[in-house]
Amino acid sequence: MITAEKLFKTLEGFVAMNISFDKKNGSPDKAILKARAANYGLIRNAIIGSDFITAQGLDKQYRKYEKKVDMEVAEIAARGNNGKM
Repeated sequence: MITAEKLFKTLEGFVAMNISFDKKNGSPDKAILKARAANYGLIRNAIIGSDFITAQGLDKQYRKYEKKVDMEVAEIAARGNNGKM
């Protein structure tokens, strides 16, 4: 129930932010709506995934994996910059 409450509160804030943006800028176009839908999905996955990792006691394993991925991203970026980073 804690994860669900956290997710609900976060999405509630995100919706409020979007409503405020729309009041200021008018109705959103299809591109903005598509981006918002993607953001909702990312937020949902992040909150549920984070709580799952913690609940399963996988924090150390996750941090180790996260560092590995970060290093791989840095390597990819370096290749894209011809080694200039």
